[in-house]
Amino acid sequence: MQVCTDTCLRCALMGLAIAASLALLATLFWSILRIVADAQTDDPRGTVAAGELALVVATIRPAGTGEICLPGPGGPRFASARSQDCAELEKGTAVVVESYRRGIAHVRPALLPEDTERADHNQA
Repeated sequence: MQVCTDTCLRCALMGLAIAASLALLATLFWSILRIVADAQTDDPRGTVAAGELALVVATIRPAGTGEICLPGPGGPRFASARSQDCAELEKGTAVVVESYRRGIAHVRPALLPEDTERADHNQA
C-alpha cells in the first residue's frame, strides 16, 4: 500500500504543477495580448485624417518638425507635424491636416485666403 500512496502523491503533485504552469502561461499570453492591442490603438496614424483641424502645441520651425493636438471624443490626440510649405508655425496656430505620411502630419494654417474665398463662394 505504501507504493500506491507514493505514486498517487507524485501524480497529484505533477498534475498540480502542470495546471499551475498552464495558468501562468495563459496569464502571460493574455497580458502580452492586451499590451499589443493598447499599443495599436494609441497609434495616431489610424486617427489622423486629411482635413482635420488641429492646434500647434510645439512650434514648427522652418523645414523642421513640431507637434499638433487634435481634439477628439476620446480626448486629445498628439502627432508630429511639418508645415506643408516649410514655413514656421508658432505655438497656438490653428492648422488643417493636408496629409499624414510616415508618422508625420503635413499641415497648413487653417485660415488662408483660398479658404475665405471658398467660404464666401459657398455662402453666395
